[in-house]
Amino acid sequence: MRLAPLPSGNGGAPGVGKSSPVATRHRRCYRDSMHRRVVIKIGTKVLKSDAPGIDEDVLADIVSQIASLVQSGTEVVVVSSGAVGSGRGALPVAQEKETVEDKQVLAAIGQVKLMGAYATLFEHHDLTCAQVLVTKEDFRDTGHYR
Repeated sequence: MRLAPLPSGNGGAPGVGKSSPVATRHRRCYRDSMHRRVVIKIGTKVLKSDAPGIDEDVLADIVSQIASLVQSGTEVVVVSSGAVGSGRGALPVAQEKETVEDKQVLAAIGQVKLMGAYATLFEHHDLTCAQVLVTKEDFRDTGHYR
Protein backbone atom coordinates (compact mmCIF):
# COMPACT_ATOMS: atom_id res chain seq x y z
CA MET A 1 0.00 0.00 0.00
CA ARG A 2 1.37 3.43 -0.89
CA LEU A 3 0.47 6.76 0.58
CA ALA A 4 -0.88 9.21 -1.95
CA PRO A 5 1.08 12.48 -2.05
CA LEU A 6 0.05 14.78 0.73
CA PRO A 7 -1.35 18.18 -0.24
CA SER A 8 1.16 20.99 -0.23
CA GLY A 9 1.02 23.70 2.36
CA ASN A 10 0.12 23.35 5.98
CA GLY A 11 -2.25 26.21 6.67
CA GLY A 12 0.03 27.31 9.50
CA ALA A 13 -0.54 24.23 11.66
CA PRO A 14 2.54 22.84 13.38
CA GLY A 15 3.44 19.29 12.40
CA VAL A 16 1.07 19.18 9.44
CA GLY A 17 1.98 19.31 5.79
CA LYS A 18 3.91 17.73 2.99
CA SER A 19 7.39 18.37 4.34
CA SER A 20 6.82 18.06 8.07
CA PRO A 21 8.80 15.40 9.97
CA VAL A 22 5.56 13.68 10.94
CA ALA A 23 4.32 13.45 7.34
CA THR A 24 7.73 12.26 6.13
CA ARG A 25 7.89 9.56 8.80
CA HIS A 26 4.34 8.41 8.00
CA ARG A 27 5.03 8.26 4.26
CA ARG A 28 7.99 6.03 4.98
CA CYS A 29 5.87 3.71 7.15
CA TYR A 30 3.10 3.40 4.58
CA ARG A 31 5.52 2.65 1.79
CA ASP A 32 6.61 -0.34 3.86
CA SER A 33 2.98 -1.59 3.83
CA MET A 34 3.07 -2.09 7.57
CA HIS A 35 -0.10 -0.25 8.52
CA ARG A 36 -3.64 -0.98 7.40
CA ARG A 37 -5.27 1.09 10.13
CA VAL A 38 -4.12 4.29 11.79
CA VAL A 39 -5.53 6.35 14.61
CA ILE A 40 -5.01 10.09 14.23
CA LYS A 41 -5.39 12.31 17.29
CA ILE A 42 -6.16 15.91 16.43
CA GLY A 43 -5.65 18.13 19.46
CA THR A 44 -7.35 21.38 20.28
CA LYS A 45 -4.15 23.40 19.83
CA VAL A 46 -3.84 22.20 16.22
CA LEU A 47 -7.38 23.34 15.43
CA LYS A 48 -7.27 26.58 17.43
CA SER A 49 -7.43 29.87 15.56
CA ASP A 50 -6.58 33.38 16.71
CA ALA A 51 -10.29 34.23 16.73
CA PRO A 52 -12.80 32.28 18.84
CA GLY A 53 -13.60 28.98 17.16
CA ILE A 54 -11.51 26.59 15.08
CA ASP A 55 -9.23 27.31 12.14
CA GLU A 56 -11.25 25.90 9.26
CA ASP A 57 -8.31 26.15 6.82
CA VAL A 58 -6.21 23.92 9.07
CA LEU A 59 -9.12 21.49 9.47
CA ALA A 60 -9.60 21.38 5.69
CA ASP A 61 -5.89 20.60 5.19
CA ILE A 62 -6.00 17.80 7.79
CA VAL A 63 -9.15 16.31 6.23
CA SER A 64 -7.50 16.40 2.80
CA GLN A 65 -4.52 14.47 4.15
CA ILE A 66 -6.81 11.94 5.85
CA ALA A 67 -8.74 11.52 2.58
CA SER A 68 -5.45 10.72 0.83
CA LEU A 69 -4.78 8.01 3.40
CA VAL A 70 -8.25 6.53 2.98
CA GLN A 71 -8.00 6.61 -0.81
CA SER A 72 -4.69 4.75 -0.56
CA GLY A 73 -6.45 1.91 1.27
CA THR A 74 -5.68 2.82 4.87
CA GLU A 75 -8.47 2.58 7.44
CA VAL A 76 -8.42 5.80 9.47
CA VAL A 77 -9.88 6.48 12.90
CA VAL A 78 -9.85 10.13 13.94
CA VAL A 79 -9.87 11.14 17.60
CA SER A 80 -10.53 14.85 17.73
CA SER A 81 -10.56 17.42 20.48
CA GLY A 82 -11.80 20.91 19.84
CA ALA A 83 -15.46 20.90 20.87
CA VAL A 84 -15.02 23.55 23.56
CA GLY A 85 -12.90 25.70 21.23
CA SER A 86 -15.45 25.33 18.47
CA GLY A 87 -18.21 26.35 20.87
CA ARG A 88 -16.31 29.50 21.80
CA GLY A 89 -16.85 30.69 18.24
CA ALA A 90 -20.61 30.47 18.68
CA LEU A 91 -21.00 31.56 22.29
CA PRO A 92 -18.15 33.71 23.61
CA VAL A 93 -17.53 33.29 27.34
CA ALA A 94 -14.71 35.00 29.24
CA GLN A 95 -12.14 32.20 29.53
CA GLU A 96 -10.69 33.47 32.80
CA LYS A 97 -14.13 33.09 34.43
CA GLU A 98 -15.28 29.85 32.77
CA THR A 99 -17.07 27.47 35.07
CA VAL A 100 -17.46 23.72 34.55
CA GLU A 101 -21.01 24.43 33.39
CA ASP A 102 -19.74 27.00 30.87
CA LYS A 103 -17.34 24.44 29.41
CA GLN A 104 -20.10 21.84 29.22
CA VAL A 105 -22.33 24.28 27.31
CA LEU A 106 -19.45 25.25 24.99
CA ALA A 107 -18.64 21.58 24.37
CA ALA A 108 -22.27 20.72 23.62
CA ILE A 109 -22.58 23.57 21.11
CA GLY A 110 -19.11 23.06 19.70
CA GLN A 111 -19.42 19.31 19.18
CA VAL A 112 -22.31 19.82 16.78
CA LYS A 113 -20.39 22.53 14.90
CA LEU A 114 -17.18 20.46 14.80
CA MET A 115 -18.89 17.33 13.50
CA GLY A 116 -20.72 19.44 10.92
CA ALA A 117 -17.41 20.87 9.73
CA TYR A 118 -15.86 17.40 9.52
CA ALA A 119 -18.90 16.03 7.64
CA THR A 120 -18.88 18.88 5.11
CA LEU A 121 -15.13 18.64 4.50
CA PHE A 122 -15.14 14.86 4.13
CA GLU A 123 -18.08 15.10 1.69
CA HIS A 124 -15.81 17.16 -0.61
CA HIS A 125 -13.69 13.99 -0.87
CA ASP A 126 -16.72 11.69 -1.32
CA LEU A 127 -16.21 10.28 2.19
CA THR A 128 -18.71 9.90 5.00
CA CYS A 129 -17.71 10.36 8.61
CA ALA A 130 -19.52 9.34 11.77
CA GLN A 131 -19.25 10.04 15.46
CA VAL A 132 -18.93 7.27 18.01
CA LEU A 133 -20.18 8.11 21.49
CA VAL A 134 -18.66 6.05 24.29
CA THR A 135 -18.66 5.86 28.07
CA LYS A 136 -16.26 4.25 30.56
CA GLU A 137 -18.44 1.16 30.51
CA ASP A 138 -17.73 0.65 26.81
CA PHE A 139 -14.09 -0.04 27.68
CA ARG A 140 -14.78 -2.19 30.73
CA ASP A 141 -14.11 -5.46 28.93
CA THR A 142 -13.42 -6.61 25.38
CA GLY A 143 -16.99 -7.84 24.92
CA HIS A 144 -18.15 -4.22 24.70
CA TYR A 145 -15.98 -3.24 21.75
CA ARG A 146 -15.45 -6.33 19.66
